[in-house]
Amino acid sequence: VSRAFGDVEYKALKEHAWLRTFSDDLVTAAPDVSSVWLQPEDEFVIVATDGLWDRVLYSEAVEHVRATREAQGGSVAGAAAQLADMAVQRNVQDNVTVAILAFAVDAAAGEEPEAGS
Repeated sequence: VSRAFGDVEYKALKEHAWLRTFSDDLVTAAPDVSSVWLQPEDEFVIVATDGLWDRVLYSEAVEHVRATREAQGGSVAGAAAQLADMAVQRNVQDNVTVAILAFAVDAAAGEEPEAGS
């Protein structure tokens, strides 16, 4: 994101830096935004930069978080860093940032959501 706000070779001086003309900036600060309704069966949300999705399939990321959560009694601690490491190990050429928002496992059963999740 900082590149979208700052790096002059991608913004104001792009023609000089790249020795060609462009119709628009090479990167923008405008985010891709999606809105979805959460369902009772939703377990978590993975928010990540395209660096993760360049190297890790959606289904693979979901299965990794589910396995981590099961192994850790509902906690997703460490799963975001593990996903980022997975992309890096697969030679991603972009930055990778991952955050996971975990929902209560079963609020009806009286289980509390994790603090700070």
